[in-house]
Amino acid sequence: MTQTDYGLNNPYNLGRGVTPHYKITYDDSLSQGDGQDRANALMAACEEDYSQMSNWFGGISLPFSLPVAVQMVPGAYAGAGWGPPITLTPGDGSAIDLVHRIKRMVQGSGRVYPK
Repeated sequence: MTQTDYGLNNPYNLGRGVTPHYKITYDDSLSQGDGQDRANALMAACEEDYSQMSNWFGGISLPFSLPVAVQMVPGAYAGAGWGPPITLTPGDGSAIDLVHRIKRMVQGSGRVYPK
C-alpha cells in the first residue's frame, strides 16, 4: 500500500495530480474506480471549490504550505481525516469531504470564520 500519482491528470502542468492548491495521490491498493478515477474527478472540482471557500473566508489563503497533500486511502466508506496530509476514503462525497477538511483547517487556525 503506497501512495501514487500514476494515471492522474496534469491539467495545470504542475505534475500529475497537482493543482495550484492540492497534491492529490491515491493508495495503489484501491481499485481504479476508487483510486485513480476518483482522484481525477476530485482534481476536476477542487480548484473551483477552493475559490468558493476562499471567498467565504474573505479571500485569505491557507495557513499551510501549498500544495496541500490529499491522500485517497482505503477504509470505511466515505470518510476523511485531518491534515495535512488530508486523507479521504473513497465515496460519493470525496469533494465535499475535502471542502469540509480545508474549511475546518482554516477555522482551526484561529485566523477567521466564514462571512
